[in-house]
Amino acid sequence: MTNLNQELADAYARSKVSIWSGDCRLVARPAHQLEVADSKFFLSKFGARTLFVITAWNPESLEVSVEANAKANKELLIELENLDCEVLEALGSSLDDSWFEDSFALVVGDQEIMHEVEKRIRDLALKYRQNAYFKITPETIEIVGALFEGLHLSLPLALEVMQP
Repeated sequence: MTNLNQELADAYARSKVSIWSGDCRLVARPAHQLEVADSKFFLSKFGARTLFVITAWNPESLEVSVEANAKANKELLIELENLDCEVLEALGSSLDDSWFEDSFALVVGDQEIMHEVEKRIRDLALKYRQNAYFKITPETIEIVGALFEGLHLSLPLALEVMQP
């Protein structure tokens, strides 16, 4: 892995994803040693085994204006809504919240279409010039490279439920 890929992998490994669902916010992040995600809660909350989290913010990790990011995310949302899966608001951020990117979580309830949906997510990540996207399962949070196609980290999942 090149130094740039390693830096990117390290940054994603120090990230979290907040997902708004109904009356609560779920925070998914890599687990610390001995933490275990409640996979039954994940399955019951989403009725799915897989979530994909993607954004159109800051293509190639280069900061652009809030207006440009919002416009690109609006276009991405239209494309996601055509995938016949539930789309939830999400926020990708550093663990300390010093940076963030408005995002979307795509809920895949039908495992028979999961691979096709992931192909579309990867195509959209490439279209919107994203280095990677998240794939969240009841047990793992994965960082899957798009522009950095050799990047794939699978880390144990920790889930926190934040009530309003």
